[in-house]
Formats: sequence, C-alpha cells, structure tokens
Amino acid sequence: MNAKQEARLGMFNAVSTYCAANTAVIATVPAFQQATAEFTSLVDAIRAAARAEILVILGVTEDKTQKKKTVSTAATTVAAAVFASAVASGNMELRYKVNFSYTTLMRKKDLLLPAICRNIHAAATENLPALSAYGISQSRLDEFMTAILAYESAAPEPRNAVSNRSAQGTALVTLFRQAGNLLRYRMDKLVLLFKSTHPEFYLNYKNNRIIIDPASAKSKTETILPTPS
Repeated sequence: MNAKQEARLGMFNAVSTYCAANTAVIATVPAFQQATAEFTSLVDAIRAAARAEILVILGVTEDKTQKKKTVSTAATTVAAAVFASAVASGNMELRYKVNFSYTTLMRKKDLLLPAICRNIHAAATENLPALSAYGISQSRLDEFMTAILAYESAAPEPRNAVSNRSAQGTALVTLFRQAGNLLRYRMDKLVLLFKSTHPEFYLNYKNNRIIIDPASAKSKTETILPTPS
C-alpha cells in the first residue's frame, strides 16, 4: 500500500466509523444504510488485503532468514570440527576448504551459501572416520544436509513472494476503486437527504470525507464526480 492509498484508507475509516456511531440516523434512510453496510465491508476487505500484502513478504523473508541461521550454524559446527582435525593432521588443503565463520556464511548470497555448505558437508563425509573424536557423526551430517535442502528450497521464495505481493496490490487497487465509487455515486448523493433532517450528521460526514494529503500534510476534499448516466 502506497502513501496515497494509506491517506484514502484513513478517510474511508473515518467515514465508516462515523456512520457506525450514528446507526439511528442512517436507519432513517434505508438506501444510505445499505450503502454504508456495503462500504464497511469493502473497507474491511481493504484492511485484510493490506495485511496480506505485508505478510506475503515479511513472512517469507522471516522464514528464509531463520533457515539461513539454522544452516549457517550447522555448517559452522561441522566446519570447526573438520578444521581442527585438519590442523592436527597437517592437512592445509582441507583446512582451507572449511575455513568459514558463522558471520561469513550469513553474509553469503542465496546461490553461494548452499554451495559452500555442500562443500563443507562433502569434506566432512570424506573424512568422517577421523572426525568421530571431534563429535561429528553420520547423523549430524544428515541433519546438516537436511538444513541445506531446507534453505535451498526457501531461497527462491522471496522472489516468488514479489509476484504474490503484486497480486495483492492489484486486488487493493480494485477494492479502492469500488469503495471510492460507492462513496461518490451513492453515499455522497444520499447524504444530501440528511442536510435538513440531521444537519449535524451531514456536516460531520462531509468533514470525515476530507483526505489528508500525505505529501503536504494538508487536507483536501476528494473530488466528487458526477453521477454516471
């Protein structure tokens, strides 16, 4: 949701809340009451779509980050044992292959991290008999591979989530248009019936229809288009 949409939603909320607080008044004009009910449903749908738009990205990103932490922790543990074993045996090549810290792994890109982890896993597998004294077993390596596979499957998800977020954005545009049209073409017309019978309600309705411009922080009244023929 962009700043302009947030400003319009603020106005929608104000109108919906004000009408909900004056049910006895709006009940005197059943057509306005019906329009208000439909408008409130649209506002609720906008709020839900906005939440979904945010959660699509945040939820996926958070899950991916957690899996990255898990695989980096597992890789660091295995690499440390292999490194210590390599130092003890004087195997400089093996020592170089697994010389990665947790911080270094967490900074690696999506495509590079799994490759590094698989190299660490392969080095540990090749030297497994010598690693038993260092606390590395086949079951630990199996857990490590499970973490690698989990991260590999999660890595593309944020990119896929962008498409899902775009779909939510499209839904928001449609809902905003529907709610705006309902206001302009029905509620803004029918509210004139209250001008003489409930003038205070009429004036406050107009005040709640003002949008606060997000760019200038100045208020403005949304343009009311002529009723379509």
